Amino acid sequence: MKFTEFKKYAHELWTGYLNTIYKQQKAGILITDAANSEVPNSQASSSSDKVILYPNMLLVTDMGSHFVAELIGAVDSFNGLIEKEHKERSITRYFGQFGNVASNPGFKINRPDFVMHHLCLARPSDLSELSNRYPQLSLTVLGQSIIYFSEEGSSLIEFSDESNCCMIWNCVIVNKYENLFRCKNVLAALIVKKSAGKPKMLDIFEKATNMVVDNERLVAGVSVVKRDEASLIVAGQFQNMYMSPGIRETTIGEFLHQHPDIIKKVFKTDAFLYEASFDWIEYRNTPKGSQIRPDLMIKRADGHYDIYDLKTALLTKSRVTKGKSNRRRFIDGVMEGVGQLANYREYFSLPQNLAFANSRYGITVSNPKCVLIVGNYDNSLVEEISEASRMFDGIEIIDYDTFCKLFVAS
Repeated sequence: MKFTEFKKYAHELWTGYLNTIYKQQKAGILITDAANSEVPNSQASSSSDKVILYPNMLLVTDMGSHFVAELIGAVDSFNGLIEKEHKERSITRYFGQFGNVASNPGFKINRPDFVMHHLCLARPSDLSELSNRYPQLSLTVLGQSIIYFSEEGSSLIEFSDESNCCMIWNCVIVNKYENLFRCKNVLAALIVKKSAGKPKMLDIFEKATNMVVDNERLVAGVSVVKRDEASLIVAGQFQNMYMSPGIRETTIGEFLHQHPDIIKKVFKTDAFLYEASFDWIEYRNTPKGSQIRPDLMIKRADGHYDIYDLKTALLTKSRVTKGKSNRRRFIDGVMEGVGQLANYREYFSLPQNLAFANSRYGITVSNPKCVLIVGNYDNSLVEEISEASRMFDGIEIIDYDTFCKLFVAS
């Protein structure tokens, strides 16, 4: 099967299925309990404090030997799926989040068709402590059974040559490498071997989406939680996005665009622009390109807008800085973002550009705060970032885990 065929067919399958589930919910034909199973409408009162959250993105990934179509997102209605392409070196790194080789895997998939759901897989760890960083781990309403693998190793899951098609849904995989932990929250992922055809792909999809336990059909591809815990699902999906190896910053940006409450709650704003284009009208030196396109322009309390730029969590970097304390500086990936912010700030320092921004988007910019979102807890030490920032007046650095934690706290 070609990747283009896989993308199209996976999109059709998921969209058709989720449309049906959403229509049934709106018609009052079914509700969904905490275990993601259909419940007769007469029992609706027992689940009245719960909400059903739907995905709004489909991340389709080409890994050479396998293709994956993973549902991402958590919103209260289904309005289709925005498709994003991704490339990954191997299926092991995709689910293991660290290396390409599965040493001492805890779970080996060696069947031609396999469905795994409602499980939490982990190496020896304190999940309650890890939930401070990965808040979705604190949820018990998802009905997941926890399986600990006592021996040390890398990726928890290994896909053998015999595994043609499989579905993983409503699962959490807690990966460990040395003293580092990463958590992958899998809402639903359809995995198909490149050599498999559409009939086998359809077979595993129908098997996974028509499962029955205790005379109740399970509903895949949605999250069902208490209303006051919905933000934990959103946070988990966000972490699943930015903690994916090799993910593009534009894909992270699209997730934030599709989940505007994250931006609004973290930065206490009621309005922002995403990837708005601003023409160079006035400039001091000849600019590169005819426009600038900041990732985010966020309205602050006084009505003016600040400038934000998104990079990735830099998962392959041990630090976002380099050098000793008295010569501390940022690594190249961070410096690129700092340079972009400086360029954006210069644009908004010129009167004719300000007039253009106001006429095109109705915004005003005055002494803007410039913020770069980059890195994660493991590679972003506050003291080192402070030392490296000494030469960059007015530019702030926030790592993604801190950003996510601010959302949960809000």
